[in-house]
Amino acid sequence: MLWVLEGAVRKWIPGTESIFYLLRDALLVGALIYAAMVAPTPIRRGLGIIFWGICGGLVVIAFTQALLSNVPFLVPVIGLRNLLAPLLPIYIVLRYRPANVWRNIAVVIMVFAPIEAFLAALQASSPARTLVNKQLGDDGASFTTAFGVVRASGTFSSPSGLTRFVALLLAVCLAALSGLNVAKPLVYVGLVSSVLILALSGSRGALLYAAIVACGWTLCLVASRNSRRSIAGVGLTAGATFAVAILAFPIVVNAFFTRLQTASDADAVDDRLAGSAFGFLEYSSSVIGDGIGSHGNAGIRLGSGSTWIEDENTRLVAELGVVGYAILLGRFVLAAAVIYVLVTHARRKSPIVSTAGALVAYGLVVGGISTQPTSQGYFALTVVIAASAFYSASPPSRSSRDEAPPQRSRLRSDRRKVPRILKG
Repeated sequence: MLWVLEGAVRKWIPGTESIFYLLRDALLVGALIYAAMVAPTPIRRGLGIIFWGICGGLVVIAFTQALLSNVPFLVPVIGLRNLLAPLLPIYIVLRYRPANVWRNIAVVIMVFAPIEAFLAALQASSPARTLVNKQLGDDGASFTTAFGVVRASGTFSSPSGLTRFVALLLAVCLAALSGLNVAKPLVYVGLVSSVLILALSGSRGALLYAAIVACGWTLCLVASRNSRRSIAGVGLTAGATFAVAILAFPIVVNAFFTRLQTASDADAVDDRLAGSAFGFLEYSSSVIGDGIGSHGNAGIRLGSGSTWIEDENTRLVAELGVVGYAILLGRFVLAAAVIYVLVTHARRKSPIVSTAGALVAYGLVVGGISTQPTSQGYFALTVVIAASAFYSASPPSRSSRDEAPPQRSRLRSDRRKVPRILKG
């Protein structure tokens, strides 16, 4: 809930921006202390050694770089926070493996879905300089699509937050339609809300995330051999919702299509993805790097003296040098392992493993994990959902549930026949 509501409080309640920065950091430090004090079980002791080894190694590297480059003390602190924040909840879930925590997260996301959809419609159809479009440090929205139409941000501090929210929402809704024990009215409300947000958000990234989730969902359906009914239901719901969006918000939808065309002409999607994933190969970095946090917005404001780098993979190489290359190599190997697990376990595991796991693999390759607090929370939640569902008991498939009653009835009929045969 904090991930969803933090932006709303910070941008609509004056004076709370710095409070939430402090609160978020205090929660991170408190969670680290808690994880350090609780002794790990022998089975997962190796996981703790790996996690704390990574933390300790990054701390040593960060402050060694700071001493050599004479950057302000807070620059490596901010950089470490951004790198470690998404790792902590992942470590805790992998270590303790709480049962069905993913289901609770999925329900909360679906409950917030109609609120985000309503705000997206209101923001996209309102002028930029209005209260509903207020953003941090400004009186109005600074991101638009075309014709002055605002890019919706929902309750988040920027449109990128809503983009990641709709990715998670679509992942849990499609998985719920394929067998999760969640109330179907809530699932369809979430599905309708996700399509409405996609149509009105003005975000190419949201459409890309939706395509990735659809790939994971298709893999799950093909493996379970139960696709026609689910695809038909989703297709009809999505088509009807999109038609309503066109009729109710024609200017907003037209502006979105115009932006898609303009952006595609200026920057093709495949070129953008290739640059985000492998652009670091063209970057010339020193052996030890320029310092953790030095190329981020916060580090530049604090006086690092470096230039801003947008793509996370390139930023890792620029800030960490050889260590950055090693981190990216490890992420690519981990992404390949995730894809392997998705393909080999699609039929045996919950559908949410396929939909959320596809988002995890994409994030590991393309990046965008530690760039902003919103992206940090999104990636952590996505991994928590996928990992928790993977370690939970797999639900029985629909085919097995459909075949079970005839088997039971056959056994009962056989029992009734036995006494007659013996009596005869």
